[in-house]
Amino acid sequence: MKHKLAVNIPIEFCAVEMFNPKTQRTYMHQLPIMFPDKFAEAIFAVSEPLFAKLFLGDVDAQEYWDHVATRCSWFRNHPANTLDPTSRAKLIPLSLYGDEVQSCRNTEGGVVSVLGWSSDFGHGKPPLSRYFCICCVCEHYCTPNTHKQILTHVASRISAMCSPNSLHNWTLNGYNFTYSSTQGDLKYVSEKYGLHNYRKNDFCSRCLCKKSDPNPGMTLGNFRLDSSHLATRLDHDAFFELMGVTSSEFNPLFSIPGARLERVLHDVTHSQLLGTGKALNGSVLTSKCGKKCIWRLEEWIIPHCDGRGVAYCVC
Repeated sequence: MKHKLAVNIPIEFCAVEMFNPKTQRTYMHQLPIMFPDKFAEAIFAVSEPLFAKLFLGDVDAQEYWDHVATRCSWFRNHPANTLDPTSRAKLIPLSLYGDEVQSCRNTEGGVVSVLGWSSDFGHGKPPLSRYFCICCVCEHYCTPNTHKQILTHVASRISAMCSPNSLHNWTLNGYNFTYSSTQGDLKYVSEKYGLHNYRKNDFCSRCLCKKSDPNPGMTLGNFRLDSSHLATRLDHDAFFELMGVTSSEFNPLFSIPGARLERVLHDVTHSQLLGTGKALNGSVLTSKCGKKCIWRLEEWIIPHCDGRGVAYCVC
């Protein structure tokens, strides 16, 4: 990208709770955050073609949203579905993405947690032209409240950014953002959003399936079409009713209009190193290969199966 460091993006500071290992006390830290609305404003100020290239890419947005409106159940009650259908040609799907990065300071290793965002139309671009940093924080200094407080600040700004009544330099030219999804590997989704805790026996936030259960039909390994766990599917409202809390109390993420449990998407291939993901995805691939559903991959996958017949993807 030719513009590189020429973009003047304001960095704001928001109070979040942190832990000081020297004093063994918590304190309120002013964390630098680069909010998506200010980032998008700065990009549009550089040039509209650059804005369109980064956030719309080569996708026919009108065709995409018309397809979503026709085919996708999650869009029926989505705020964007109330917009004029002719405005979809410039409607940008905004997704949050989080991950952890192993880092070193001198000789000490540590983990830095990064929260970013992207347009769903950014696929195929280099990582730094697709994912845009919101903030990063060292896990060593985090408390159980830190990430929820960060998400409270971010969710508030994204809600305003995606509002049909928002006023920005890009809205004057007919562009709008709307929340699409929240993404991350299974570890990040579990630890930061409190969903799909693969360490527990009842690991799934979308149904009542378990790793171990007296009823084999309720277990992870049962892929039969008549398995018992299929009848326990939970939608957004049913899950939070079961939890006994409102969705925004559970996690500030769900205060964003359109943010629902169904749109928290973990990266399946990214989760291969986790036992649950490896067993689940490998078993599905093996089953599909056995039924010739993906015969083109069969010759490559089968040699990588272990003695139990579970295929391990190399990714």
